[in-house]
Amino acid sequence: MASTAILALTRVAERGPYAPAKPSSASTAPPIASSGTAVPLDKDCPKPDPTDPSLPSVDLKVVYWCKGEVFTPDGRFDPTHYQIKLRPRIMNNTSEPISIAIGKPSAVRLLVTGKQIDQRWSPPPRTAQAGDRPTLVQCNGRTFWAIPPNVPHDATRAGNSGYYTGFATTWDGTELGAGQSYFRPLRHDQRGAPIQESDLVFQVPLDDAQATIYGLAVLETKPGGAVLGVASLTDWGPSVDPSTF
Repeated sequence: MASTAILALTRVAERGPYAPAKPSSASTAPPIASSGTAVPLDKDCPKPDPTDPSLPSVDLKVVYWCKGEVFTPDGRFDPTHYQIKLRPRIMNNTSEPISIAIGKPSAVRLLVTGKQIDQRWSPPPRTAQAGDRPTLVQCNGRTFWAIPPNVPHDATRAGNSGYYTGFATTWDGTELGAGQSYFRPLRHDQRGAPIQESDLVFQVPLDDAQATIYGLAVLETKPGGAVLGVASLTDWGPSVDPSTF
């Protein structure tokens, strides 16, 4: 089981020839496996086990991520929250469609632990008006708060501070059919600047300038829905500059 990890608040803010081989009749010896053992040709291959737990219902990976400060609309630093910005890759391994939409209720959420997260969570205005809320979920035998992402483009210039109030969600994922995947590789515009797309931003309440984050999850959107897949923070890799994705 993956472990949780604690992120301390850091002052970071976003500014604005393959050729076909010819068949050979020179040898009729059985093929050799990479280990040097002859492969038996008189036995059938085993059938795959569809209940194999090594294949999660949703294969989830965080490709890019960063953390940053939150500012109020008048430009003041908000010490009670920070933000996690990330771009995930999601693969549906089930035989049915799944939702990856972030409308109310969002299927994609950040799993965290902390005191009274539901009461201390204070997202920007449009996200608050959308009405989604942190919910309690069970994952790997533990209970977590599952925070929904901010709604798209819910960030503005923060007074005269030279900053924005935070990062901006740019998500357009809705549904994945069986075997389908969702990911937007990094692209650049005509000026060479990275195009910020398919990113999720989460507002995380801070407890003594820290937040305990377990990972990113995809959930069933029905009440009490199960966690279909999770990417633990310990597997995210190093964070990157927020302006690069």
